[in-house]
Amino acid sequence: MYATRVGTTPRFPWRHAIQPLQSDRDYVLDMHAQQLLATLGSAFDTILGSHPRLVELLALMCGTTVALDQYHRNSPMAPSLPALVGARNAVQHGLLCLPPTDLTAGNHRLLTYEICRVSMLVFSDMVLFPMSPATGVNARLVTSLRDALHFSQGEVWDACPTLLIWAAMLGGIASSSTPHRSWYVNFLQEQSLLLSVSWEILEDVMSTYLWWDYVCSGPGEKLWREACSCAGQSVVKYKVAYQQEDQTASPL
Repeated sequence: MYATRVGTTPRFPWRHAIQPLQSDRDYVLDMHAQQLLATLGSAFDTILGSHPRLVELLALMCGTTVALDQYHRNSPMAPSLPALVGARNAVQHGLLCLPPTDLTAGNHRLLTYEICRVSMLVFSDMVLFPMSPATGVNARLVTSLRDALHFSQGEVWDACPTLLIWAAMLGGIASSSTPHRSWYVNFLQEQSLLLSVSWEILEDVMSTYLWWDYVCSGPGEKLWREACSCAGQSVVKYKVAYQQEDQTASPL
């Protein structure tokens, strides 16, 4: 709990089961859970190949999110609460053990790692291991994610643009009560002009990263529509300004 609050590496190694859900004999994936597990995290398959520890933690986070969803749906085959808590604790401990990287190095591999690392922490704070806003965890994470996105817009965008949009969506949702909200809206506004996709299409893409509909979809739709609305207003203002300039131009 202390390491999560201050954002430091845990003092002690993880001494419990790494996969506590596997020891819950009553837990069986129902059909919905199987479908969710097949989709969740699949977008990372071509992104995290050079980061084996991130791949391991991602698999654990996906499995824990699916278990949480099944528990939330009151499925008769859902995991027990102790097993679920043990799984989310294992996830959080693993995430906190991941070292940060130097954003100024400009290395595509390291920037991708840092985007994923911080975004996974944001998702955990939203879904798996939520902390009170009074602890300052939320504000610290959305600030760190904003910095990572700022340094990653060039090379990382060219390689995997939807990764940055997913990260910005999480940051925008998490920053709803912070001064950073407008920055995330502006960031997504720029991306919405480039992609020009509906929320329904974008949500399908987001669900292939780390995403839980119950927490993310409602605020995510509101955030994306806000960004698209701002983008539309910007286009209109530009067209109006261009027309006015054209009309007032003196003929040679």
